[in-house]
Amino acid sequence: MLHKIRTFLFSLLAVSMAQTASATLIDVGSQEATFGGLTRGFYFVAPTDFTIIGLGVATDASTDNFDVSLIRLNVTPPAFAANTTDFSTLFLSRDNAGAGLVATDIDIFSGDIIGVLGSRGPNSTNSYGAAAYMSSILGFDVTLNRLLMQGDLRTTDPSAIGVSTEDFFIGRVLVDVEASSPVPTPATLALFGLGLVGLGWSRRRPRS
Repeated sequence: MLHKIRTFLFSLLAVSMAQTASATLIDVGSQEATFGGLTRGFYFVAPTDFTIIGLGVATDASTDNFDVSLIRLNVTPPAFAANTTDFSTLFLSRDNAGAGLVATDIDIFSGDIIGVLGSRGPNSTNSYGAAAYMSSILGFDVTLNRLLMQGDLRTTDPSAIGVSTEDFFIGRVLVDVEASSPVPTPATLALFGLGLVGLGWSRRRPRS
């Protein structure tokens, strides 16, 4: 009997941890406008540790093949027309077909300044979302701010020309994230702890 109870409690904890670590797309809002010719995206300050497991570009403005890049900035992007190349390119993929995401495995840490850029087609068609969009990452509030590069991502690396920001639309790049490691919820931990206490009490209780 004790063995069955112990197995049930560990199974409950494992299920909770798996649910906590489930993947989810960062909400980028609905399309507000379209733009072509240059690549756009957004940047944010990571509110927690997480892993980016997929990147793509919304299909509202175009279904052409897409290009996408992920950067980690060392400074907040300056207002256009200034720009910065003080960042590391974590991922760059071009000419991807379809509406799906390109698989990635990139660890992000709380406080990182992360930028994503993406567009579709050889003329950088962008699906625009609301400026300074209030979103969340795994339940933590985050603001998505406009990020721009004055070039076509299909042919130009962000590090070659730099990036900037403006108080204007964001580019709707799709970012799929999951918790860096499974973390049990406080309620489940409490239940698990009570179960262990119960097991200990059962072991100490004298036989009738």
